[in-house]
Amino acid sequence: MQRPFSSSLVLALVATVAASAALAAAPIGIPEQTLDVAFDSERGELAGTLTTSFPAPAPEDTDTVYFLLLPNLDRERNPYLTARAIDRRYPYGFEESALDVDRVVLVDGETRTEASFRLLSLPPAWQTYGLADAVLAVDGVQSGSAVEIAFTTRSPRVASGDGGLTDGVLTWRFGWYPLLLDPGIVPREEAGTLTAGDTDAFPLVFPQARITARVAVPADVTLTAGADAVDLEAAPPDDESAVAVYVITNTGPTRSLALTFGPDLERYVLDGPTPIEVTVRKGHVYEARLLATYAREILADFAARYGPYPRERFCIAENPNPDGDALSADGIALMSERFFTHRDILVPAVFHRLTEFVLAHEIAHQWFGIGTGVDLDRDAWLSEGLSQYAAVEYFERVYGASDPNLLFVTGNGLLENVVAKQFGYLNLREHVIELPYLRGVWSGFDEALVKPLAELEYANANAVRLYDKGYLVARALAAATGTEAFERVLRRAVAAGSAGRVLPADLQRWAEEETGASFAAWFAAWVTGNASVDYSVAIVSRVQTESTHETTVRVRRDGGVAQNVEVEAKLVSGATSRQTWDAADEESELVFRTPSFVTRVTIDPDHRLPDRDRINNNAPVRIVVAADAAALPLDAYVLAPDAGSSGVSLSRLDRFRLAVSQERASLVVRRGRGEAFQAGVSFAGQRIEAELAYSLTTFAPVETGGPGTTWEPSFTTSLSAERLVAAGQPLYVMHLVGVDLATSSDAAAAAVGLDVASTGAIRLAAAASDEFGILPQVYARASAVIGYGLGSLPTPLQFTFDELRAVKLPRADAKAWGSLSLDLPSFGDTPFNVAGLAMLDELRVRLYVAGGAGWTDRGGSGTTSIGAEAGMEQVLSLSTLGGFLPFAVRLGVAVPLGGELKPVLYAGFSL
Repeated sequence: MQRPFSSSLVLALVATVAASAALAAAPIGIPEQTLDVAFDSERGELAGTLTTSFPAPAPEDTDTVYFLLLPNLDRERNPYLTARAIDRRYPYGFEESALDVDRVVLVDGETRTEASFRLLSLPPAWQTYGLADAVLAVDGVQSGSAVEIAFTTRSPRVASGDGGLTDGVLTWRFGWYPLLLDPGIVPREEAGTLTAGDTDAFPLVFPQARITARVAVPADVTLTAGADAVDLEAAPPDDESAVAVYVITNTGPTRSLALTFGPDLERYVLDGPTPIEVTVRKGHVYEARLLATYAREILADFAARYGPYPRERFCIAENPNPDGDALSADGIALMSERFFTHRDILVPAVFHRLTEFVLAHEIAHQWFGIGTGVDLDRDAWLSEGLSQYAAVEYFERVYGASDPNLLFVTGNGLLENVVAKQFGYLNLREHVIELPYLRGVWSGFDEALVKPLAELEYANANAVRLYDKGYLVARALAAATGTEAFERVLRRAVAAGSAGRVLPADLQRWAEEETGASFAAWFAAWVTGNASVDYSVAIVSRVQTESTHETTVRVRRDGGVAQNVEVEAKLVSGATSRQTWDAADEESELVFRTPSFVTRVTIDPDHRLPDRDRINNNAPVRIVVAADAAALPLDAYVLAPDAGSSGVSLSRLDRFRLAVSQERASLVVRRGRGEAFQAGVSFAGQRIEAELAYSLTTFAPVETGGPGTTWEPSFTTSLSAERLVAAGQPLYVMHLVGVDLATSSDAAAAAVGLDVASTGAIRLAAAASDEFGILPQVYARASAVIGYGLGSLPTPLQFTFDELRAVKLPRADAKAWGSLSLDLPSFGDTPFNVAGLAMLDELRVRLYVAGGAGWTDRGGSGTTSIGAEAGMEQVLSLSTLGGFLPFAVRLGVAVPLGGELKPVLYAGFSL
């Protein structure tokens, strides 16, 4: 499941590398691979041997065989990220992961020859740092021989639930042993670096292998593996080594061998044609049974549509990552602990449908992206977009497509009614997938689906590109071919890719063969190109005869490519009539002849196409009245009571909001990437106050250590004007503020402000802050503010000291304030259930000292106000609504430093 990409982008990209390793289908035949490893819990190491045997045809004599050593990409600390960003992945501070090659032996029958080997670097295709020793090169591999590699993999403690130890559970999906690089790719060595072709892009396609393994782990842990069979080997009667040995086998080729094991786990097995095994923390067996029943239905549905499930069994494992991420590998889905700990919070079972959808997405990977060979560097949308398509189609077959379908809220109760009214409108496709895509296009963060990671212009929007846009393009292709024909295309992709590699050109060819139509222009626009489209409709004329209403509508297509689109007329009787427009021309007219009056015409009523602006999809413009319950349509304005007053508001997503009451009117308009316009006027009593503001947030490339270009908010400029009433007289003030924002690579921030009043007074202010990592999860932060007034500042412009809690300083014409704080790690056993209303996910403590001084007479020290305090805050990060809605609570106590030591308690709340 996609998560928002921010400062952890580079870590997600490294995980993508580890989740995607190796190259295209082997022309040398499917190799046999045998692993014999043991886990050292004290050292956190997996050590043993990998033996790779090449069946005929085999590499030529004296050929070179390459293996990827992916854990070595995390051998170095990312030099670009802040300490806090690093600690999000490494809760105990950075710990290297490493795959050390101890020796290499060439085996030819009974002959064993110690082989020399070389370690090479990778090009900056998957990250820009720490590229050394990521490839093992073995020379002199002869026909019919085998390569035996003795290796040791070190497992760091990580928070991500993959590629190391998380809360005592070790999980490695991909790359924990040397991964064979298929020689069919024809790699090239240049100055100690392995490249592929003439570009820095490096294909990421799993090769198939017949994998068996023998894994020794401590006897007190439970091991789960994505394989056809996992058997516990009986220990000799006199064996007191407290070691359990698992024998792992596969009846057919596979692309990976994922392992997860840890203490305090238990299993549930649902027998059937495909046994489903669920491994969870103790106490979560009920959830295990629920997931197993979901998986049984999903597997049967996908098998009927896309071909047989390729493995003998399917495994689900609870994963200790706390962020709601779900992961997959051959034969296994790893579901975040949130799907177990948070699922009943606030309203029982509210999380069930979202859980089922996420599981469906991970299971879909058994057909797309894992079950098929895909270049996950250049063509990752064939994995994520098609898996998302399969999961959404399944979800909508079960729960419907157009109605609110995301949250499961039943029964009549206080909390149930509140949730239903405030969030019941949520629709999976519209609000979880289509809305993020719309925001990405509006923000200018849209680019082609087919593109190597190193060439991405907007790596910060990679998740939206692959999951959301990938799904919408797949859905649009299904609309162009017809759903049944597209399912045949997907079935052919699975059949061809199960032993090989699927390319976008293959998908195009199969679509053309299934329909007899050309899709060259379509793929050039939507797959390899960066197309977007806006469809619109307008009623041109109405003519009424004795028996017929004739309505002429104008339809337009701005951008995109010619493709059939539905146009629907809704009659006053409630009936509907549809026509199909081929959109070959950018503008056409359609005529509806209906027995009754047409009240509305809608283009693309089922949202089959990725329209970038749906507000003009209806004629007349659609307005939804949300008097009793919230609503968030993508193609309409919402008229609703204004929560902040006794008035009403008219709004459109986050782009437009007009609110009017008896005492105030306000307007907010947002455009593009970070442009906002605001206006407001209040009529309280005889006082008329007003404000007018414009702000622009600019984005800049930030070096994160990841490939491609990552953009983050860099600078915010705002210009505003106010009309205030001070001392019974009108006061006009102009504000200019510039803020240099912190980023994932630089924690420092600064701001400057200039205020000019109609009285001639001028206020200048500057602020700065920075944060430094002292120890893992421990940060020191310094902040300062200085301000100075020229002329006599009117009361609304005088400086205040709201930052101080226990010390009350009067307004001043000049100000100096500063603070030093120490942010300490989270403590306590989390997540913690707060009376079934919320889950406490993190609790941090902040200690601080702060002080300020103000001058009402800038030339006289005798009129100086000075105060200081010390305090402690607890910052509680919580989530409710099944973990769907996060919020924070801040509880603190401040004590004056000097005078009467009277503590002051304070609290705050934020979403």
